[in-house]
Parts: sequence; structure tokens; C-alpha cells
Amino acid sequence: MSIWQTLFSVSHGVPRIGTVRSVLRSATKSISTTSSHTDRSPMLSRNHYDKLLPAGMRTSRQTFTTWIKHVLVLLGSLAVLCALSLACNPSWRAQFASHITPTAETELHAVDNGAQIKTDMSTQTLFSSQNQRTPMVTLASAHITSASNLESDKIALARYIARRYRVAHMATQQLVQVAHRVGNEFALDPLLLLAIMAIESSFNPYAESVAGAQGLMQVMTRVHEDKYAHLGGKAVALDPLANIRVGARVLKDCITRAGSLERGLKFYVGAATMSTDTGYGARVLAERERMRQAIDAAQIAQTKLSQPVYLAVNTNPHTP
Repeated sequence: MSIWQTLFSVSHGVPRIGTVRSVLRSATKSISTTSSHTDRSPMLSRNHYDKLLPAGMRTSRQTFTTWIKHVLVLLGSLAVLCALSLACNPSWRAQFASHITPTAETELHAVDNGAQIKTDMSTQTLFSSQNQRTPMVTLASAHITSASNLESDKIALARYIARRYRVAHMATQQLVQVAHRVGNEFALDPLLLLAIMAIESSFNPYAESVAGAQGLMQVMTRVHEDKYAHLGGKAVALDPLANIRVGARVLKDCITRAGSLERGLKFYVGAATMSTDTGYGARVLAERERMRQAIDAAQIAQTKLSQPVYLAVNTNPHTP
């Protein structure tokens, strides 16, 4: 057998390249088809899930979704309409703003339960306890004598306080008169009340300590909340008139229980059970003495001005 015949016979026993290529192509196609079916099998369409639900539940879900869409569209349309109306009508805009932010005139009569504060000093607050907004100082000009009718000692005292503590003179005049009225009511020295205001708050009606003492007299509101009841509740704790009245009542009780002014001041500052008040009482009494000296100095100056001045007249023309 020749070599060509041998090669021809061997070639019939080996698969042709075209046949192998077709077999591989078909195998690859079947594998890819199987994998694609395997990947898509866990992912069910929304329609497939809908078919799994009962007909009633499917209808209810579709109805609920439709209603939600309608409600959201309606709310959005109303919001846009309201915004356009307020933008085009200034009067409506002003009324809307007045309802959102009440004016001072409305808040003037607002208290805890809507009842107006009625005291012998006609105290009115400019804020509501429910909103807990920053209060405004109540003007006492409607409850006290005008500055032109003040006695000379009160004028001198007001000037001293205004100069020493850098407070407006008009405010110090009102505080001096309130201190005298409250002092007469509780049988306390008005200068003592003013001295306590000076040491406690430096005449800052919004002062508040870390412990919670508030106002001119630094009254512990949470401890003496019952004393604010007839004045409108704890909402008026920062009102100067109410704070002075409650502070004077607390001071009077402390002096009565302690038996002396010095021990009463120790009780007032909260050092009743301590060995010392860290000099609080001495500072208060020293400030009261300075106020009294300011009044005395003003009286002496006024006396000197009121005394007649005599001029010596030389009646001898020959004497130079």
C-alpha cells in the first residue's frame, strides 16, 4: 500500500474539522439557552404576582393606589392655589400672618388658661405661658406716679441705680416706686428690696441662674410656683412687677422664720443649713447702706441749694 492510500484511510477514521465545529456550536447554544432559562426563572413579573392574589384583594389594592394618587394631586393643587391667592391679595396675607404670629396686643391678655391677670397693681403680661416665648418687660408707667411728681429722695435713688448699674433712668424710676409700694405692702424696707435686686440680678429682669432662679429678685420659680398662682402662674416669673411681689413675700417669710434680717437673708439665698452664706447678707446690707448714703447726699445738696445766700455789702464808701 502506498503512502497516499495509508493517509487516506487514516483520514476516514478522524472526525473532520467542520463536524467538530458544528458539534461545539450546538453544545454552546444549548448551554446558553439553559442558563438564560435558569436566570429568568426566579424573576416573576408583576402580572404573575397579581395573578397569585385573589381577585378581591387585587381590586382593593388598585382602588387604594388610585385614591392615593387623586388625594395627593388634590392637596398639591390646593397648596398651589393658596400660595397664589396669598401672593395676589396683601390683605389675606396680612390676616394669615396675624393668625400665625399673634401680636403683642393679643398676647397682652394671654395667660395659662386664657384668664386675665387681675391684681391690685393691674399687672399684665405680654406673653403666654403655653407658647413659652421670651417675655417683654411690663411697663409700670400706668401703675405708678409720673417722674415729675417723685419725691427728691426717690429721684436721687433712681439716679444712683441708673448710674451705678447702667440701667435706663426711666426704668429705675419705675422700679424705685414699685419697690416702695411692695415694701409698704409687706412691711419691708424698699431699700432692702432694691439692694437684693442689685446683688441678685444687677436689675436685669431676664436674669436666670444655673439653679433656675429667675427675674429681678432671682426667685426659684419651681419652688415658689404656688405664690405665682394669683398673678397668672409661673408664666409671669420674669415679669418685673410679679417677680418683685413674689420675691418680697419669700423674703418676708424667710425673715419671719429666721427671726432676724441677717438670718433671713441667709434663708433667702438658700444657705439656711450651711455654716455661712458666703458673704451674701453683708453685700446686700452694704448696698442698702450705699443707697441710703446716696439719698442723704442728695438731701444735703438740696438743703444747701435751698438756703438763702447773703451778700456782704460795704456801706462805708471810704473803705475799699
